[in-house]
Amino acid sequence: MSGNYVIPVNNFLMFKSIKDNPDEEGGLLFIGTCIQTVNNTSRLDPEEEGFEDKNGNFFFPYRINEEVADESNGFMKVRKVEMNKKISRTTFAVRAPLEIESVFDDFPFKLKKASITIELDRLHDKDHKKVLHPEFYLNMEHKCANVAIQKPCANPGDHSRGLLLKVARLLHLQGGTSMQKIMEKMDRTIQYDLMTQKVMDKMDRTIKYDFITPYPEICYVTKRSVCSKVEISFHLVEFGTEKFLPVVLPLFLIFFLNLINVSFNSTTDSLDYLANSATLALAMVFLVGNINNGLFTTSIFISLMLCSIPEEFLVNDTTTSKVLAFFFGNNYLLPAQMGCWIFGLSFFVPLLNFINFYRKCRAIKYCCPSMGDFIDMEKEAKPFKVFTGKFEEYFSPIASLISEHKQLQLTKGYVIEDTDHEQRKHIHYSRNNWKASDSDFSPWEASESDFSPV
Repeated sequence: MSGNYVIPVNNFLMFKSIKDNPDEEGGLLFIGTCIQTVNNTSRLDPEEEGFEDKNGNFFFPYRINEEVADESNGFMKVRKVEMNKKISRTTFAVRAPLEIESVFDDFPFKLKKASITIELDRLHDKDHKKVLHPEFYLNMEHKCANVAIQKPCANPGDHSRGLLLKVARLLHLQGGTSMQKIMEKMDRTIQYDLMTQKVMDKMDRTIKYDFITPYPEICYVTKRSVCSKVEISFHLVEFGTEKFLPVVLPLFLIFFLNLINVSFNSTTDSLDYLANSATLALAMVFLVGNINNGLFTTSIFISLMLCSIPEEFLVNDTTTSKVLAFFFGNNYLLPAQMGCWIFGLSFFVPLLNFINFYRKCRAIKYCCPSMGDFIDMEKEAKPFKVFTGKFEEYFSPIASLISEHKQLQLTKGYVIEDTDHEQRKHIHYSRNNWKASDSDFSPWEASESDFSPV
């Protein structure tokens, strides 16, 4: 008997670290654990029907970044298998490459997006008559039961938090209830920031990149109201000293030496002045390969061209000298002086780039999911028990969110986004509002009433 069967699957993913890929220059590897729990509602016998792999394990094969992921390429390795007649849970060790794309590249700042797409493939029986289609089921109450970050070790030596708690207790004894509330918010903020830094230190095993935030963007992709694909994305900054030390500092040095050279324009021999200008221009030629901003590069070369005009050249009786002298109003030092001004003003280009880069990073931090979406700080999410738990009570199909009211979607912490394809939708994690308010709280923004005793 042939047919298509939709099988509920929970795919728990835990991040452990991101590290450099030794096989690819500038590449990154995702290190983690994946637990696939299959609820065999079809009542088919995986062994008899031929759905099991060569080792007798029943799970849906993975595709990572559109490539088959198994032990042959090292992306996924089976570590543990638990099975009964209805539930099959397989634990995998994951070591897979991330796809890297540039989202901001204005000299000297680079912002990258490192993504990994995990998709469950279909299963066919041995006669290719029956097909099992996986559908993601999630724990709708606790996101960290679906995608989690391995919690770093606690640090008992947190003196700043201990001091803050002492101050809060003292204020409470003195009747400063409003102040105590502010201190409690500050305490939560400190806990959030400390844990975020610990998570970042634990996950960031790269040399070339820095995390903007360790909490990734999560996007589930649904097709015909069935979801079996998730995309996880991190935003990274290319390490700053790679551009600042070998490029920006030499630019300041060229600007300084050019300024000195121009100041001696009227007293230096024209040939010596041209030799100095040519040396500075040659140094700039070696640096231009590391600068990807056309406006910045063009302005510097125009400034060096103007700065290279010696005063004696404009005094000559040649046609070119007369034309240039007339153009600059017979002010023989004006071309070099204008060149210095253009060179100095050109540094506003990377300054504006820094402002745009900073705003971009702020926007990413604000829009990313919060720590509570990936780390169960209060230990509220109970693990699913394979042999005693009921799959339908613990998990729900993520595609069911599409038919719910928008406000209910936000309450559960998800946002539905339409795509160009009519039958496809993207389901994103939304920003956790109370976490955002805690992390964005500043004691300097409190009003006077917050400091007045009740």
